[in-house]
Amino acid sequence: MIDIVNRAAPKRNGLPVGELVFIMAANRILDPRPKYTIPDWYQRTYLPEILGIDLPLDSAYQTLTRCLDYLTDDVQMEIEMALAARVMEAFHLKPGSFIYDVTSTFVEGEGGADILQYGYSRDHRPDCRQVNYSLCVTMKPTVPLFHQAFPGNTVDSKTVKETMVRFKDKLGLDGCLVVDRGIVTSANIVEIVDERKLDLVGGLRMDKRFRALALRTPLKSFGKAFTLKNEVLRAKEFMVEIGGNGRRCILYSSKDKAERDRKSREIRLAKARQGLSEIAVSLTREGAGRKPTRNGLERRIVLLLEKSHCERLIDWRLVGGRGGRRLKWEVNESAIKEEEILDGRYWLMTTLDVPPKEILETYRSRDAVERAFRITKETIKIRPIWNRTEQHIKAHLFVCFIAYLLYSLLELEARKQIPGITGVKMLDKLKAMMTEAKRTIDTSEAEEFLSAMVERE
Repeated sequence: MIDIVNRAAPKRNGLPVGELVFIMAANRILDPRPKYTIPDWYQRTYLPEILGIDLPLDSAYQTLTRCLDYLTDDVQMEIEMALAARVMEAFHLKPGSFIYDVTSTFVEGEGGADILQYGYSRDHRPDCRQVNYSLCVTMKPTVPLFHQAFPGNTVDSKTVKETMVRFKDKLGLDGCLVVDRGIVTSANIVEIVDERKLDLVGGLRMDKRFRALALRTPLKSFGKAFTLKNEVLRAKEFMVEIGGNGRRCILYSSKDKAERDRKSREIRLAKARQGLSEIAVSLTREGAGRKPTRNGLERRIVLLLEKSHCERLIDWRLVGGRGGRRLKWEVNESAIKEEEILDGRYWLMTTLDVPPKEILETYRSRDAVERAFRITKETIKIRPIWNRTEQHIKAHLFVCFIAYLLYSLLELEARKQIPGITGVKMLDKLKAMMTEAKRTIDTSEAEEFLSAMVERE
């Protein structure tokens, strides 16, 4: 890794970029901390002996920070493409399937960089600015190939074209791409399948067309039931025109999921009923206080129904003037019946010519990239992000990607010796080894040191 980074980001003088990136990545997987505390941590490990590099405590923080300036977008791409090729060759990886997904991480405070924007927060922090980043990993074993940073308000589906440049143009990969429904659009299907000639397994949104098709499909028309991890499912296939061509779309029905959907709807409806009842009661109270405006009430009700995902399920209206305004609402029973039909049903689209059970198994392998995101956030601790400029924020994400790559390869090697060992347990053993550093000093220094101790005694 170090030599690839140094070739992509050569430095005329000072400590090489490759070694500095390795130090920061190693810190991320062993003991994540702010960069100004890394030099002290570094001196307490075996890394100085391994790398043969000394980080002076008085200037190391500036050295590590300046290193980030060398990690531009083009340099990051060059490093990741070279690393992906080397890893696949060195570990004899010949993946036929790949998983791609996008997540986000938030920052505290305002954040002046343009890449920090408000957007859909996977961390449930819509009040904070964030940066989005994508990850492409191999399937079985899970090894990251590349990542990319995007502004925090970028929609997942808008990341595919740039991803295809790395995936197809730079790495020349072929096989099947597995993606979430947030990425599958008509334009992206055309890009991935028709233009890039890749296979695809992806979720489909239950939009108006697919909702209507699912509603008019009776359960008795589904195929024979099959079991996947103790879950009983049935499937029915359709050819649906998407992007100018017929696509194989599969409608699945799960009893377990239907029960979960029913319980979830009951909880959401209960919250919506309670909220609407509170609003209705508040309008009947007598008092000299200022009455809410019609627009204010409408915004409050719409927000309540959106938050509980009950927009389709409850009909409401405001009656009367400002002095005697009242809220009238009722549950839409026909909408409830539709939801009951759709309970447990969902769509997948694929180009693979294998049974529906195998398609679903492949799609559920997306858990691997979700686990990768959890590792970057919980183990590698991609946040808090202390960097202020866009260049340094992107470089920080790159260092975390390198850390996750090292984590994955260490886990891969460890499982050859201890089948089933997790990366976390492996890191616990490695941390103990790295922090038990015992410095060696030459004999003359040792004699002086011991003599001084004897004299003090």
